[in-house]
Amino acid sequence: FVSKNSVRHGMPLIKETSLGNSYDKIWLAIGKGTATELKKHGVFAEFPINSDTESLLSLEELKHPRLNRILIIKGEGGRDLLEKTLIQRGAKVSLCEVYRRVGLSYTDLDTMPFGSVLTSNSLGALESLLSNLHDSRKRFKLVVPSKRIAAVAKNFAFGSVTNSEGASDEKLYETIMSFRHSADG
Repeated sequence: FVSKNSVRHGMPLIKETSLGNSYDKIWLAIGKGTATELKKHGVFAEFPINSDTESLLSLEELKHPRLNRILIIKGEGGRDLLEKTLIQRGAKVSLCEVYRRVGLSYTDLDTMPFGSVLTSNSLGALESLLSNLHDSRKRFKLVVPSKRIAAVAKNFAFGSVTNSEGASDEKLYETIMSFRHSADG
């Protein structure tokens, strides 16, 4: 499972099929938040310390997956690094796309004060945000969950781009609150 949304939309489908019988399966989650979402369904999943594809691929179960059948449950589109790497490592990979990302329209960005903090948890969300922000990007601080998204975002002239080192609510909150503490000091 590559996101909390993949669990929310995928677990009902899994419970309807024979895939729900988990005695012979290894369950993996992209990060702690996704594993917590799985736990709500009675599934205990392993997850890497850092919530990103590269860290997931470094788990022992995925280092040498030859002849293993792996099902990746994800949203439509998105990054294909997990699938391609597992295939290169000899796994038989199937994808199950269980939700679709939809770009949002932000109507109140012009009214937000200078220094406001925005978050973007994926490249798709960043694209949606950029399509709504024209020349005012320098006014905003942007928080993103990974080095990869930060690298892309830095090319778009935000006031600042900060990597929260994860997409969990806790990581995002800590990062956003760090701006407040640095302003107080």
